[in-house]
Amino acid sequence: MTKHLLLHLICLLGVCTSLNCEEPKLSCNYSTLKAKALEDLKFIEKTLLENHPGVYNTEDPNFVQLVKNGYESAVSQVDKLKSDDDYITLLQTYAKSFNDGHLGIKATNQKSPEKKNERSFSIEEVSPDITWITLPIFSPSKEQQVQLKEIINKMPSLRSKKKIVFDLRGNTGGNSEWGNEILSALFTKQYTKEKWYEAQKSVNVDWFVSDGNIEHVKNLLDSFQNNFGTNNEAFQAISKTYQGMLAAKAKGEHYYLEASPKPQEATQHAPNPVSAQIVLVIDRKCASACLDFIDNIKALKHNTVLVGEQTTADTFYLEIRHVVLPSGLADLWFPIKVYRNRPRGNNEPYLPNLSYPGDLNNTPALKKWLQTQLG
Repeated sequence: MTKHLLLHLICLLGVCTSLNCEEPKLSCNYSTLKAKALEDLKFIEKTLLENHPGVYNTEDPNFVQLVKNGYESAVSQVDKLKSDDDYITLLQTYAKSFNDGHLGIKATNQKSPEKKNERSFSIEEVSPDITWITLPIFSPSKEQQVQLKEIINKMPSLRSKKKIVFDLRGNTGGNSEWGNEILSALFTKQYTKEKWYEAQKSVNVDWFVSDGNIEHVKNLLDSFQNNFGTNNEAFQAISKTYQGMLAAKAKGEHYYLEASPKPQEATQHAPNPVSAQIVLVIDRKCASACLDFIDNIKALKHNTVLVGEQTTADTFYLEIRHVVLPSGLADLWFPIKVYRNRPRGNNEPYLPNLSYPGDLNNTPALKKWLQTQLG
């Protein structure tokens, strides 16, 4: 009896161990793997139908059918599963059918990507005319928060510089409020508030009301309080959202409508105190809160240039919530709110005004090239 046949018989008996299961990472107990896949797929379908803002979104009338079609298509492929990798690929294919970077699947044992996007937050004078600020992520660790807050405190002193470069390479997003804090410190709170209101006065946000989504927003309160304090406008907005979702649930409503905030009364418009040109270094990893950062700079109507390569894009569905699948083998993440009338279109990326011809990961070469281009 060959070794391959012996292992096959052992697997059929359900006694195969990790020592016997060799390439290609085969899950010997096929029936168990398939049962877990069916359970997870049903959970994904149910979770999306109970928590995703697309369910009652009249601007996305095909969403519910997309959920069901994706589920049925995935179920039809379950009998073909032969490995853990097949299982993850099947679930990820279902998630990718939504064409939404804020909806996806990740294996729980999947190693995090190499921390190329977790460079230190830093601020440096590249030349007498150029100040370079590295913003690798908008979900900073506690150690990184110290670095980021130091940068925020220095923003007012940079207003009269000739060029300010925000290096967003590898920035996959996080909490948009960090970007807002940077820009408010640089341009002043009054100026940013007025300009953002002008850009977003027609924008509304619908938060999908469900028990799980309400609990997620409640947890956000602690995070915002710890990071920004209770006097922060974003904390106060999240607090209002939480209370609004509770009220909407009591009324049996599907959404809590977060209307655009009104600007404070002012006898005259606040002036733009920044004379420096703003340069944003972008790449294909720029997503979510990184895109919001670009949105908000654009809204300030300032002298801004984008350098690098095309960013990623996102849909009108935002604010990611994570749940663990019943099998424990993978996590599902999905959005819980939907934007209405956002100035940037659905799945619309940002294109650079100035494309970089070299390797964007080569920082010294990039800085040297930018100095010649910017003058």
